[in-house]
Amino acid sequence: MTKKPYKPTLYETNNAKNTIYTTQPHKYGYQIRVNHPEIQPYFEAYKEMIGQPKHLPISHDERLGFEQLVLCGYYPIRLRR
Repeated sequence: MTKKPYKPTLYETNNAKNTIYTTQPHKYGYQIRVNHPEIQPYFEAYKEMIGQPKHLPISHDERLGFEQLVLCGYYPIRLRR
């Protein structure tokens, strides 16, 4: 069975499921969905890099730091808004 290629969408609706971006405006100002399958491995690697156990949440500032790394292109994610 051939897997369909991932195609990101723009946020034309609040229910777009195949984008890495959160609905805007987000309650806490986050822009990236860390549970998205494209993002989650990088998020787990980031938690390991900062020394945070995988079962514990990260702080707000650490989350914003991760998002900044994603948005500036540190991780090889080809999805854009």
